[in-house]
Parts: sequence; C-alpha cells; structure tokens
Amino acid sequence: MKYDNPIRVFLGLLCAAGFTALMWSQMDRALSGANDFMQLYVGAVEAGGPALYDPEASYRFQQEEFDAVAEAIIYVRPAYYALLLKPLTWLGSYANAHAAYTVLRLLAIVGFVLLWPKQGRWDAVMFTLMSLPLFVGLMNGQDTVFLLPLIAWALRSAEQGKDFQAGLALSLCAIKPHLLILVPVALLAQRRWGVLKGGLAGGVALFALSCIAGGFGWLGSFLAVVGNDVINPDLQVMPNLAGLFDGVPHAELWAGVGAVAAVAAVAATARYGSFAAGIAAATVGSLLVTGHAYVSDVVVLLPGLLAVAQEPSGPPAGKFFAFVWLGPILPLLLLIGRPASYAPQVILPLTLLTLALAVNRRGPAAEPQLTPAGSQ
Repeated sequence: MKYDNPIRVFLGLLCAAGFTALMWSQMDRALSGANDFMQLYVGAVEAGGPALYDPEASYRFQQEEFDAVAEAIIYVRPAYYALLLKPLTWLGSYANAHAAYTVLRLLAIVGFVLLWPKQGRWDAVMFTLMSLPLFVGLMNGQDTVFLLPLIAWALRSAEQGKDFQAGLALSLCAIKPHLLILVPVALLAQRRWGVLKGGLAGGVALFALSCIAGGFGWLGSFLAVVGNDVINPDLQVMPNLAGLFDGVPHAELWAGVGAVAAVAAVAATARYGSFAAGIAAATVGSLLVTGHAYVSDVVVLLPGLLAVAQEPSGPPAGKFFAFVWLGPILPLLLLIGRPASYAPQVILPLTLLTLALAVNRRGPAAEPQLTPAGSQ
C-alpha cells in the first residue's frame, strides 16, 4: 500500500462524517424509508398490473404507511425495472424491503470500486467517500448509485476490447435513461459500432421485459408520467439548463439552444477523445439537457470524470474541471439554492465546453490502456 493511500481514505471519511452531520436531521426519514424508495416499492408491487403508472397507487401507499403524501413521489422508471424490483415485495414488509434495498445500494458502491482499475482504485475510494451527491442519494432513497458499477463495467469492457459487453452494461443504465440520453451521440461520433450493437441488444431485451411488466402500452404511460410537472419541483436547484434559465424570459428557447450546443460538444469531445472522455462528456451533456435532475443525480458524473482525471495523457483543463465536480463544493451550492446554485449551473456547461475544446485542440489520441482491475 502506498503511503498516501491512508491519507486519501482519511480525507474521504472526513467528508463523509461532515455530510452525516450536515444531514443528521434527516436520518429518521432515511432509516424509515419515508423517501424516494416509496415510488420504487409501489412500482414493484404494481408490476404486471394496470396501476403501475397510476399516481394514486403511490399516494394510497404513502398515506397508509406514513400518514402523509408527497405528490412528487410517483413511479417514473421504465416498466422492466419494477419487475426487477419485484422480489423486494416478497420480504414480508416495507421495512424489510427498504433494508434489502439499502444493502443493494451499498453493494453497488463496493462493486464500482472493485471494477475500477487497480492503480486508480484508491482515488475511486476517496472520491466516492467525498461525493455529496452519493450521500444525498443514499439518504433520500434514490437509486442513481446503481449506475456507478454499470458505467465502470462499460469503461472496463471497452478498455479490454469487449465492445458488445460494454454496450450491454450501458443499456442497463436505462433505469434512469435521461441521465445517459446523449451516450448514443458519443458512440456514433466514435463509431463504436460494437458498443452500439450491445446497447441495442440490451435495449430490445429490456423493452420486451417492460411489455411483460407494464403491458404493450407501457411506453405511452411512462412518457405521460415523465411529462407530469408534479415531479419537477424547485427548478432553481436543478444542475441543468432548466435550472440555469429558470425565471429567465424565453427560458425554453434558451434551454433549447443550450441543448443543441451540448449535443455538438459531446460529439466533438467523443470524436477525438478516448472512450472514457466520450462517456464523461455524454454524462455531463445528458445532465445538462434533461428536464429532471437534482443534486443526487450529479453522482452519474463520477465514473467518466474520474477516468478523464486519471488518464495519463488527458488534457489538463479537462482534469481540472473533473476534480472540481468530484469534490463536494459545487453540489453543496446546489443544495443551498439561489443565488449559490448559479455557480454549479454555469460551471457544468463550461465543463463540457472545456472537454470539447481541450480534446479537439490535442487532436486524435490513442485509446489509453488502463490496467485491468484484477491485474497487479
């Protein structure tokens, strides 16, 4: 073990302790499961039936279980995911299901670290512990953490030349499709046909599974509930273009222009950058253009930006912005709200622009050969 490894762990644990103190008042809610897990549990209960996307099913459960209703907490995931969560409903009670769900999320974090290349694993440990979005997500019962091992698996597979497998891993990220909506743009720009084939194969299988869970009309019901404004309270704290332009005249027009620019920047970064740089740009761009994202969703940036920061030949400017987002300061400013939240909302598009400019200035580069996670 290198002498600086304990220091990295100490810094991470120090941040984790600070996060715990910061959110201690929410601990009872986190432990009881009176949070976002309610919508996932209701979805699992209703999987295979007609009420999967019925908000009233969620409201009835909340009233019965906690004697309170949060209108924004309704099932807003693809139908197949509800079917995968179905076994949690067989554990006898909501409390047991929540406990099992918590264990699964902690295992996802462990899986992410173990899948990371060995020579960079201590950085993965440190930045995982320093991730305020990860901590907020765990406290609020959210499931973005499941994307971490999947993206790490995709990065590792691509580095090993297993493009089809990388695509399958990315397809499983469809539990929150809006957070990786621009990944196909990056893959097309890089002409990663094998990854695209794997993603398509996985997507077809998941669509078929969704038809089993939600019927053949599940997609229309899913899109309808995703378009329900009730799930988007407090735009001003969203880390995206919708949050940045909230309250600005012609906000939708500006957000649309920004979205077009984000797509172009993702394609430009992926064209000359490594696979990891393409994924990093795609996650940043996806976060920008989505209409629904909060501080806990910022954790989706962790794998791609960490990979960019660890690339030996990566652009210094890209590394700088990667480290900026891997720390807790910008997510904390989002939690504080206006005017502090303007800072991360402005820095996020600057991060994407910097990646695009830095990679294109450097020109085509060879794909970095990172040490596989299991090697010495």
